Amino acid sequence: MKRSVTSFKEIKGFFEESNNMLEQRNDSMQAVSSQTQAKLVSLENEKAKLSSDLFAATSKLSLLEGELKNSQSLENQLKQKLQEYEEKIERQSTDSDLETKVISSQQKLESAKNRIEVLTEQINDLQTQYKALLESNTTLEKLLEESQSKAEEIKTKTEKDCKELHDKEIRQYQEKLNQLSEKGDSAGDTKIELLREENEKLLKGKEELQTLVEELQKKLKTAEASLENRDKKMHELQSELDTSLAWKKKYEVFYERTRAMKEKYESQMGELVTEIKQLRAAGPPSPNFSGEIKKVMNVLFKMLQGKFDSNSSYEGSKVLEVALQSIRALTFQMLEMKSRASSSSSENDAESAKVVDNTTPSSGPSAAVESNSSESRESSLDGSAVSSDVPVQQNGLKDTSGPPSSQTLEVSGDDDTAPNASSSDSERVEAKSVEEAPLKQIECEQNGVDSSSDDSKLNEVSDKPIAEETKSPPKETKEVNRVSPDGRPLSPSSASGAGKV
Repeated sequence: MKRSVTSFKEIKGFFEESNNMLEQRNDSMQAVSSQTQAKLVSLENEKAKLSSDLFAATSKLSLLEGELKNSQSLENQLKQKLQEYEEKIERQSTDSDLETKVISSQQKLESAKNRIEVLTEQINDLQTQYKALLESNTTLEKLLEESQSKAEEIKTKTEKDCKELHDKEIRQYQEKLNQLSEKGDSAGDTKIELLREENEKLLKGKEELQTLVEELQKKLKTAEASLENRDKKMHELQSELDTSLAWKKKYEVFYERTRAMKEKYESQMGELVTEIKQLRAAGPPSPNFSGEIKKVMNVLFKMLQGKFDSNSSYEGSKVLEVALQSIRALTFQMLEMKSRASSSSSENDAESAKVVDNTTPSSGPSAAVESNSSESRESSLDGSAVSSDVPVQQNGLKDTSGPPSSQTLEVSGDDDTAPNASSSDSERVEAKSVEEAPLKQIECEQNGVDSSSDDSKLNEVSDKPIAEETKSPPKETKEVNRVSPDGRPLSPSSASGAGKV
């Protein structure tokens, strides 16, 4: 009996020790699970912060894309304006106007450059922020992987320890049961029943541990799913960044093209300025040279104003085509008018020479010639005034450029000098042709008919540089600006007659 009591006490102590060990392990498992839960909560908070940061970055990128589009539209407008400036330079506008327009275009280009630099700096800042977010995301992923690996190691160790303890206890109990069965005492039967009950309790504890392990596995799976979603979002952000970088490269290429165009434009400006200086150095211009240019530019402006509406927008190619057509039409008309004026002046010279040969040298014929020349001057001035007002009224515009005498399309002549009767006829023909050109184009546009049929006539005109055309006015002004001994201007016919007399 003493031996059985001692053995029973030993078994009791052993069971108490095993229970203590199991409780300690349960406490350690609970502590590990609480730590993992805290880490998961912190990781979820960091995930929410990262998602908010990414949303802010995407919004900034969208704003920057809008600004890039605005800057592109501004650059397109600047390109159109540069093209208009080139056309105006080809039309030989004055040096002061050209310099002011070039300065304004350069300032606009500099402002566009500054805006482009600001946008590039903002894009670089966003890229750095995105890189920092990527680095933080990688560190968080590493921490999650380490925590998962540690949890799996702890799980495997606990399972192995539980199995080993269970096996050891079963072996010990089996040995004790064998010993007790050999003794065959009734006390051994009761001890066997107690051992069976304790074994059942241990099995229940093992099942509870397995349920805890399964719950931890579920939590790990949810964490892995959240990480996969985060990876997908990061890939989407990377694709968006790649697209934005592609747009940035395209924008840089476009900026280089605009810079090359600007350099080309500046070189052309320098060449034109040198040509103008050479022309001025070659021969003194006529006193009304700037007035003639103003007249031609005014007519061209009114022609273009009749073709375009200020409230609507047009494509650059269409604007260029219309401008080229109008310039060709005007040059064609000017060349025709010059040829007609030269032919009429030569005929009048021949007729006046015949009249002078038939008359005797006396004061009477010269006075008659002078009176006829004064009458022709008055009629030509009246005709020029009428012809200058007609295109303005037909286009529905107010003339603000100067007096009517400066609005005509006469190629030569001064405010103090008056042309002869033949020049007045040619001026009337010029005014009528200039009036008919915009009216025909407006009627074609209203009726929906293309004015491309006239292009065949316009293409016949040789594309002479405008600098060559400026050489012709001084010759005609030299013929017109002849003055009589009394100080009065003479027509070519009267001047030739007076010289022969």
